[in-house]
Parts: sequence; C-alpha cells; structure tokens
Amino acid sequence: MLEIPVERIEPVAPQFSISPTEDAKSVRFDAYVGDGSGRVFDVEMQRSNAPDLMRRARYYQSSMDIAQLKRGMRYGDLPDSHAVFFCTFDPFGRGLRRYTYRRACAEDSGGEPWDGTQFVFLNPHGTDGEVNVELQGVLDYLSGNGNDGGGLVQNIKGAVNAVLSDDRRRREFVMFELKLMDAREEAGSKRGHRERPRRGQGKGA
Repeated sequence: MLEIPVERIEPVAPQFSISPTEDAKSVRFDAYVGDGSGRVFDVEMQRSNAPDLMRRARYYQSSMDIAQLKRGMRYGDLPDSHAVFFCTFDPFGRGLRRYTYRRACAEDSGGEPWDGTQFVFLNPHGTDGEVNVELQGVLDYLSGNGNDGGGLVQNIKGAVNAVLSDDRRRREFVMFELKLMDAREEAGSKRGHRERPRRGQGKGA
C-alpha cells in the first residue's frame, strides 16, 4: 500500500480518540497502529465525499503528532506518521488509484528535507497509476467488482465474516455505533451551549 517495509504491526487501537484541549475538536481514528520501529499509521475508511477531506487529513495528522510528542521530548523524537484514507469514491476526481501527498518546497520541490508525514488517499474506482497486486485486490474488493483478490483480501473477508457470524460481536458493534452517535450528539450540544450568548450579551446589550 505504502510500499515501505513493515516487519510487524503492533496491536491495533480501533476508534482511538484524541482531544488536544477541552475546547478543541476531538479526533477518533478508525485504526491507529505502530510498526514496532517507531512509525505510526492512521487508517481510515472514508464513505462520504466531503469537500474538506484534505483539511481533515491535515487535522488528523497534527493530532497524531500531539499523541506522540510528550512533555520533555524533542521535536526530533517525532516518528514518521502516515494517514491512509480508503475512500469509496474518487476523492479528487482525477482517476488515480492512489493519491500521495507530502509537503514540498514551492521553490525547490526536489530538494526539501522530508518532515516524516504523508497523506495517502486510495480510490477503488481509479484507472490510472500503478499499485501492487495486493492493493489492487483490496481496491477491487471495495469497488465490489467480484475480484477474489489475494491473501490480504481473503484475510479481510474472513474478519468481516467472523464479525457477521458472531451474534455477540455483532451486538457489541451495534452498541458501539449507538454510543458513538450519543457521544457526537452530546458534543454538539455542549458546543452549541458554549456558542450561545450569555444573558445580557449580544444584540441590545
């Protein structure tokens, strides 16, 4: 997918949440993982084609840095971090299978030092650009074109079937989704309360 060697994956933290400050917008990662060498990865499943997707990726990336850099650490201690979005649509409308973004110098794009961050957006409907066989199998699986895919796709199918065939795990998933909806509604209610003007303030005060 990223075409970088990964020796092992540390335990996955699904729906890992970060809230930088009390008033800041919190982030809930779909899957937040490390590879044992210090690098961290956020893997997201993106189903809605929001116009602010790139800025969302930017905010997720900054939140990943906050989670990794503790008090007393140096900026040089920040690990490489990768935010990966599996989209069910073409996020930028240019027909690429994969869109990879890194920060670059506007005056000298070939010589800038890499800051260790990268955004990757994967498009199951893309027809341009090269990807490896395993990733193409995953993209075909997401697009529903009937491709059985390779070993990675078979592992995904097995995990999905395991959840669907286990009544307890399916109920836990439904309950988690309901709790997530409640948390979002509560956060929206608190945000609306803070934005509401106090008595005596606003127009006519």
